[in-house]
Amino acid sequence: MSGISSWPADRDSMADRQWLGQDTRAVSELVGFSLTFGIVLVSVTLIATLGFGQLTDFRDAQQLDNAEQAMEIVGGSLESIEEGDAVTRSEAMDLSGGSIEVEKGSVANVTVFNSSGGRLHSELLDLNALVYSQGSTRISYENGATYRQESQGGVMTTEPKFVCSDDVAVLSFVTLEERTQAGKISGGEVSITASHSDTRLVYPVNRTGDNATNAANVTVEMTSPREGPWTDHFDNAENWNASGTTIQCGGSLERVYVRQTNISVSLSN
Repeated sequence: MSGISSWPADRDSMADRQWLGQDTRAVSELVGFSLTFGIVLVSVTLIATLGFGQLTDFRDAQQLDNAEQAMEIVGGSLESIEEGDAVTRSEAMDLSGGSIEVEKGSVANVTVFNSSGGRLHSELLDLNALVYSQGSTRISYENGATYRQESQGGVMTTEPKFVCSDDVAVLSFVTLEERTQAGKISGGEVSITASHSDTRLVYPVNRTGDNATNAANVTVEMTSPREGPWTDHFDNAENWNASGTTIQCGGSLERVYVRQTNISVSLSN
């Protein structure tokens, strides 16, 4: 009798164990699904947050690189005017959230000396600059050179057309004059039109009184937001000496020529 009476109890116990096993598996599957879903959700959130920031940084860096290339193209057009190969040139530039303006205030003090150290000629030349700004980055054209400046420093990306050899110096300065007085232009695409105004010989002043062969050396002192990379460039250039914001070519030159080209610039969008 005892064996017969114990069978239902054993069967109930076995059923309970089976039910508990099924319940445990269901709970495990639910926990596993919740953990997997949580991991996927966190991963998507991190990718969306960090990935978007990286994409934004990449986009901004690409825009600045494009602006730098565009400024170098503009500089090439201005050089063709400076060299007399063109009278008027026009370029387009996508500002991509930045702004552009003709920045006034930069000047160069040019002084020519004879072999005994006497001053033959000294003149202050206005330069001005074409400046693209985005955030803390400034990409500029000034006096035949282009620059890229950021919060940690700046560098000259293309150099001016200055010649300094063992026996001759030829310095060509570019003055930008804003024609439209448009001020700072922001957003979209801007049209930059440049035209030759005039070119004059700064030294020798005349071909009879001040002869180019009377000069032995020439110095240029820059006053500009870009004077740092300017001086750094010439400090490493052959035949040039740099001290503070002043650069010097020669000491025993045979000839010195200095000229200034005035270029009128118009900005519009």
